[in-house]
Order: sequence, then structure tokens, then C-alpha cells
Amino acid sequence: MEKDYNLRLKSLGIKQPIYQFGYRFFLKPFQFKGVSVPLPEDYVLGIGDEVVIYLLGLPPDSQLPPVIKTIVDTDGQLVIPQVGTFPVVGLTLKELQELLSKTLGVRLKVTLGKVRKFVVYVSGEVNKPGPVIASEINNILDALSFAGGVSKTGSLRNVILTRKTPSGTKVFKLDLYQLLIEGKPIDIRLKDNDVILVNPIGKTAAIVGDVKRPAIYELKGKTTLRDLLNYAGSLMPSAYTHKVVIYRYVNGVNEKVLETSLENSKVLDTEIKDGDIVQIIRIKSVPKNVVYLSGYVRYPGVYQYKPNLTLKDLLKVDNLLKDTNLEYAEVERYNPRTLQREKIISFRPIDVLNGKYNLSLQPLDRIVLYPKYFYKPVKISGFVDKPQWIPFKPGLTLADALGSVKFKEDPKRLKAEIIDPTGKKVGIIYLGKVLFKKNPKFNIQLKPGTEIVIKPVSQNEIVFKVTVAGMVKKPGVYKIDENTTLYDILKEAGGFRPGAYTKGIVLLRQSIAELQKEKLQKAIVLLKSTLEKEEAGVMQADLTEEQVRAYKYSFEAQRRLLKEMEKTQVTGRLAGLNIPNNLEALRLSPSNVVLEDGDKIYVPKIPSEVFVFGEVQNPSALLYNPKLEVKDYIALAGGLTKYADVDHIFVIKANGVAISSETSNSLISWDDEQKRFVWGNPENKILSYRLEPGDAIIVPTKVKVPIMWRPLIKDVVQIIYQSALTVYTISHL
Repeated sequence: MEKDYNLRLKSLGIKQPIYQFGYRFFLKPFQFKGVSVPLPEDYVLGIGDEVVIYLLGLPPDSQLPPVIKTIVDTDGQLVIPQVGTFPVVGLTLKELQELLSKTLGVRLKVTLGKVRKFVVYVSGEVNKPGPVIASEINNILDALSFAGGVSKTGSLRNVILTRKTPSGTKVFKLDLYQLLIEGKPIDIRLKDNDVILVNPIGKTAAIVGDVKRPAIYELKGKTTLRDLLNYAGSLMPSAYTHKVVIYRYVNGVNEKVLETSLENSKVLDTEIKDGDIVQIIRIKSVPKNVVYLSGYVRYPGVYQYKPNLTLKDLLKVDNLLKDTNLEYAEVERYNPRTLQREKIISFRPIDVLNGKYNLSLQPLDRIVLYPKYFYKPVKISGFVDKPQWIPFKPGLTLADALGSVKFKEDPKRLKAEIIDPTGKKVGIIYLGKVLFKKNPKFNIQLKPGTEIVIKPVSQNEIVFKVTVAGMVKKPGVYKIDENTTLYDILKEAGGFRPGAYTKGIVLLRQSIAELQKEKLQKAIVLLKSTLEKEEAGVMQADLTEEQVRAYKYSFEAQRRLLKEMEKTQVTGRLAGLNIPNNLEALRLSPSNVVLEDGDKIYVPKIPSEVFVFGEVQNPSALLYNPKLEVKDYIALAGGLTKYADVDHIFVIKANGVAISSETSNSLISWDDEQKRFVWGNPENKILSYRLEPGDAIIVPTKVKVPIMWRPLIKDVVQIIYQSALTVYTISHL
């Protein structure tokens, strides 16, 4: 929903992002630690409750202690030594107190020690639906929080609590906007076996521009422009009331623009429709000598700006509420010329109050304080330009949090020490693996209040490494730095063993695999889309039998290609390496690439076969014969199938490079093995091409796709068979 609204805003030229209101409300679940708490007299006793009885005015010779603690047993009985046994399940605290007072004949006070826990069921549009453990100290908001909070597909205005009572089923219908906007308490205490249902979100509308709380709001019943303005905290002083713009869908398709003025009081009674966007325009001139204090403070409003005004001058203890969040607040800084927000400066109010932090304010600054129930931010400190507090939101990852941080050193030389909200060290993560290698294994999800301490990597820590296998004298895992090249590692691995095939060396890289995977997924989506559209069109068209057969042939070919694409495991091979047999000659070669962390290098032995893949009768590995050409190997593989795309046959060389009839070759080229110049193919026909050991002939499937997609499909086909050739080479080392 947010994405849809923001795309509409972008298309309307409105840059202000908009978010759904109220979903950041839910905190980390309340941790009940079993301490004594005041409970109402109508609290109903149950199995597991600890009852504390204070006996008042006992005679000096009484054998009863002044304080008796006992627990309601599994039979629902309360056993009081020297007094007796009482069935108490279902009694209220008040009823128990009256019963015991009458039985013992003394004044007494009954209260609870440890409160029993029970199961409450939370269903519907919450992040973690299911049973949650609660007690009567908890209310319905705690239960929603225990269930991970209301998801953005859920309603904040249509929450239903169902409770079974002796007199029948009781239903509570809750509108959380009463709390979030009006400040009215919602204090419905939980009971055993309560069921809470969060219904899907209802109609919505957005309000943007010069209001105090621009957001996407859920509508309930008939909602007017006046109501929506109230949700948004009313207009800013700088709002231009003579022009209000409403963008509205008509018949769910076309968007209509309504312009009106708030100077006409009847306009406030305009009914807001589902999907409306209301834009409040900012006037061009606003007071330039003011700052704003807003949010969770006792006296929000406009304050006069004076030279040298600081945060400390505005943040006073007597202006903060009891529940003001002292761990996180923001200063929104605006450009005085454009009146657009330029940046947000986060800070800890507690540091300002204690004199540990201060900030010089500028005209139009807006200081925003939040309530405690907002998520505690993520703190980043250490080898960074300055400590930062990153606002937490569900799904925040380490890469997200580090995205805007400026480091004191190259991030590749830094690591992050992760400390959870309890102060426990979770582990160490090297930034290179997260920010450059983009390895999802290390891009962990953070919790509210997580602390990230950035530290330098010591010299003896092995951070970056590569693997060398195959026909080298010392295969193994080797440490590298940012300047280590392929020559350096092959030299360290002892050089090539006899029989090594340098033309077929394989270098696998994670970053290349990610790009290949992305391209493969894009092609799958496009090809599926083409297939679905064409099949739908054919079903509705009046075609001849011959035309139907032609389409059926095309669909079958597309499905064959899709099947190959979906089962392909990309390898991330770096193609085009031309490694000479003489290792020292590699030092100055363009193929002497700089290595990356996680690279895998395989040196194969000289192969004795060539491969034929794709649309041939018998795809296989065939014995290499230097006299045979591409057409000869295709014939040995049984010839072409009816699906073969003859015009786009290509060869993948042992080094991963693809050669086709479109590839430009010189008439004369140097053959490194024969140590002489050889003639090229002036007609450039791939069927007459002579292969080398380890090469592969690819006969692709003939697929009908739009012209603009053909380069992508061609690349994907190369990835499929390059990966297959790579896997075969590695598996036969």
C-alpha cells in the first residue's frame, strides 16, 4: 500500500515519502517478572495464583502468623495451615477476603503475590499469529505486541476481542486510533482463553504537505476532510489554506484532481474516499526566525530563534512528559530558501539533559520527541566519523544500518562487533563481507536497541581468502589482500603440475554469481509472461489447425527453455581468462586479475573431449579430433532436433568465452601452442569452426520472444551452458 501511494506521489511530482500511520506503536513485549502488583477487587482467582493474607489485630497468644502465603492448587483449593481448605477458583479477591474474615473472625487483607499465566489467542493480520502467554496484568495492547504487532495489512480500527463469561460470550470492538490520536486509554485486561482478531485493513487515504503528521490513515465510516486533518494533527502555521488539492480515483481507473479552499468552512465537510490523496500546499513565505518543538513534550509549539540558540536551551526537564523517550529524538533541518527538509539529525535527549551533547540550532529547525513505546534505535559507534542512532524498523538489516555511515578507514579493513539490547556480544562481522561481497549470510537482521561497534581488523586476522584446487603443486586455501593477483596465488600454490590445461582455468566469483542469478530470474519472469500472454491470446483467437500446431510448437519450445533456466545453478565464472603455459608470462598479462575474497580457482587437466549441448538428438561428450569441425560433432551427436535454432549456434571455449557467427575474428591470429600465425575463417561461419579440447558446442532452442528481449535470452542461454561446462570441468579434476 505504501509503495502504491508513493508511486502515485512521485508521478504527481510530490517528493515527500508517505507511510502508514500507527504501526510503529508496538514495543518489545512487556516482560512480566512475577512481582506483586495491585489488582482490582474483582480479579477472579484461578489455579496457580499465589495468595497473600495479611492478618490484622491478632491477639498476642494467636498461633497464626501475621502473613500467610499460599498457592491455589490444581484442585482449585486454597490450603491454610491450622485453619482449613477452601475452594476458591471462581471467587474474586473481594469474595475471598469476606469468606476468610468471616471464618477466622479477624480483620484481614487479601492480595496476590505471583499472578498465574495463561494462553490468549491472537489471529488475523498480525506479524506472528497464534497463542501467546499473558497474565491479568497485561492488556490487549500487550497481547498484540507479543504477537509481533499489527502487520501493515491489518486494521488498527477494527480489532475484536472475544471472551467467554459465565453469562455468555462477550465481544469488545476496539479502535486503536482512540489511543494513537485522541490519547484515550484502552485498558482491557486479558482473561484466560481470550481470542483477539485483527481484521484486514479497511479503506485508506493519505494526506501530505504542510500538516503536522503527514501519513496514510485508515478510514472508518464516513470520514470528512475535517476528520483527516484532525488525524494529521491539523495544519502547519505555514499551510496555504487557499488551495487544497485532492487526487481521487474515479471508477477505480482514472485519477481526478479536485482543488478547493479551506477558507470555505463547508469544504471541511467534504467526504474523503478510499484511495484519496490530500495535498496541503505550503505558503512561500514563513517566519524565518522560529524553531519548532513538537511531539511528546508538555508545551509543543513555535519558539523564537535567537543567535547561539542550542538544544539545551529548549530541552528542559519540566517540559518533558513522564513517558518521553529519552533514548531517541530528532532534529529536522529545513532549507530556509526552498523550505524543504534537507536532513534529520538524531540524538539522545538524556545526553542533552546530562550535558554530554548539545547542538546549535538553525532557523526553521523542528525538534521532535517521541514516546517510550517507539522502538529503541540502533547505535553505531567506534571507527566512524561520529556516533549515530539509526531509527529501528522491523526488518532492519546490518547493511541498512551501515548504509549512511561514514567510516574513518576503508570498510574492507573494518569489522562490526554486534551487541544485543541486553549487552551481550552476539559476534563479529567483517564489513567487506556485508558491504562489498553482499553475502546474505552475514547481513543479519537487527533488534531494537542493538549496538554496533566498528573496529579495525588486526593484521593477524584472516579476513580475505581464496581456494586453489586441481593441477597445481600445492592446492589449498590462501590468504589475500586487496592487491593480490591471480599470478601471486598460482605462484604461491607452487605453479602448474604437468598436464595442467591453462586454457581451461576456472575462476568462480560470488559477485558474478549474484549478477548471473539476477539476470536469470529476470529472463524467467519475462519468458513466463510471454508464454502466458500468447497462450491466453491463442485460446481466444479463431485459428486454423495449422496455426494452432505452429503455436503449440512455439509454446513447447519455450517450456523446454524455461525448464532449463529454472534448474540452472549459476557458478559465477569469470570468463575470458587467457592463461599462458609459462606462469611467469602471466605477470604482465591482462588476465592477471586482482582476486576477491571467496574466489575459487580450479586448474583442470588437459581434456580429451569436446561437448555438444542443447537441441541435438544425443547431447554428450565426444572424443576430441583436431580435424573435425562444429558440423561434424553435431552429426556425431545424432543431428539437430526440430527445436534447434540453427542460426544462433555458438561455441563456448574452455575459458568460458562464447564464439558465434556474429563474433568478429581476424583473418590472421597467433596460435600460442603451435607458435605460429594461422588463418582465420573469412566467412566467419560457426559450422566450419574447428574446436580445441574442452570446448562446447551449444545448439540453442528456437524461441519466439520480442526483439528487445533477445539479447537477454541469448546471455541467459550462455550462462546456462557456461555453468554446465564449468561444473563438468570441476567435477572431473
